[in-house]
Amino acid sequence: MDYHLSDIVTPEATNVQWTSDTDLTALTNTVKATFENHTTAYISMPIWGGLYAKVSGIYVDIKTQENLATGGDYGDTDTTGFTAGLGFQHEVQDGVSVRGEVLGARYGDVTVNNSKNATTSVVITEMMGASARISVVKTF
Repeated sequence: MDYHLSDIVTPEATNVQWTSDTDLTALTNTVKATFENHTTAYISMPIWGGLYAKVSGIYVDIKTQENLATGGDYGDTDTTGFTAGLGFQHEVQDGVSVRGEVLGARYGDVTVNNSKNATTSVVITEMMGASARISVVKTF
């Protein structure tokens, strides 16, 4: 199991909409999201020497944070995904090892509807990420 202790926060996006062609009142909308409780269950499979392959399933809560002058809000949601990658592990001494790995991640698509206008929704597709890490591991 792997759990992110800190949240992942997206940058804030701003959109200005006008009320009509004649009124020209600007309505400013801002939005960002926080990925919380990012949890991964993984399996590592030895390939050759210290080289290993790693595959996993992901679960993450998505908390929306919006300020919409146009009204309404979008609820929180969650998504799942998977990772795959390669790593290398070298045992230093007495069950203590050093690992280095590179992983790619793909998350499921997300759709959230506006609470005041059911015809308006936010759809996020093709969420992907990559990571590289070095870890110190103790085997018991």
